[in-house]
Amino acid sequence: MSFSVFIKRIRTISLTSSRIIHEIDARVAATAFIKKEKLATGDLKFFKRGLDLGLDMVFIGSGKAKAKALAYVIKPVKIPIP
Repeated sequence: MSFSVFIKRIRTISLTSSRIIHEIDARVAATAFIKKEKLATGDLKFFKRGLDLGLDMVFIGSGKAKAKALAYVIKPVKIPIP
């Protein structure tokens, strides 16, 4: 599967649910997913979407956002692979 097709699949998943991921974030997520790399972010929403997609995510924010990140319950989403 090509990289661009993979990105489209991630975006399609997010468009069919209430969980949204923008194209640039989808590119970063796809790269981390394919390379099986850990991904660090200070963006709480992106952190949540990454966890939902099964990525190995680390939240680097602070304060209330960090507390929310630690308390987040993953809502798994499967990436369809043909």
